[in-house]
Amino acid sequence: MSAEGTRDLVSAGADIVKVGVGPGAMCTTRMMTGVGRPQFSAVVECACEARKLDRHVWADGGSATPGMWRWRWRPVRRT
Repeated sequence: MSAEGTRDLVSAGADIVKVGVGPGAMCTTRMMTGVGRPQFSAVVECACEARKLDRHVWADGGSATPGMWRWRWRPVRRT
């Protein structure tokens, strides 16, 4: 997923863009396909673009514990 992909989906009518394929511990999509990207960088890029377009992103996975999300989201939290 990328800023360009976010723009394309919003242009096609999406209100929310799902970010990430296979970032969770139980998902083997990235391992089996050899395709993917780190979840945090994908979410940051897509969320920044979605904000410009007045849309939202939806993402999950990529963190082993709930506490990890607090530290991962801290750099992009709105103030």
